[in-house]
Amino acid sequence: MHQVTFSLPTTDTSVPKARHQVGAALARYGLDPPSTDTALLILTELVTNAVIHASDLSPRVDIAVAVRSDHLVIAVHDRHPHRPRVLPACRPDGGGWGLKMVTDLTTESGGTVEMPADPDRHGKTVRVTLPHRAA
Repeated sequence: MHQVTFSLPTTDTSVPKARHQVGAALARYGLDPPSTDTALLILTELVTNAVIHASDLSPRVDIAVAVRSDHLVIAVHDRHPHRPRVLPACRPDGGGWGLKMVTDLTTESGGTVEMPADPDRHGKTVRVTLPHRAA
């Protein structure tokens, strides 16, 4: 198993930093390009959501990516207590598609999405598990 974990401030500049760090790690670990592309799109959306929706209560976002023999786990944690739900349609302001995109991509890939609350209920982790093949 290979794993990378790190924490970044919940600011706009953290989205490309997270994508770069995870992309470099997945390349080192030999993940196939289609799995890497899907993983990076999901990661980008989850970190963006933390920056946009959780930064007022969570000054940092924690990221963990683990590559196992046949699957990949992406976990993004923040300390905001709200646990969003997947919307059936976007909101009138055009928002609301991010988590739906994450769940649709995950489902299409044969993976799963979980969103457990922290034990103290003051945060949550969005955990995506995706199957993969080595490059």
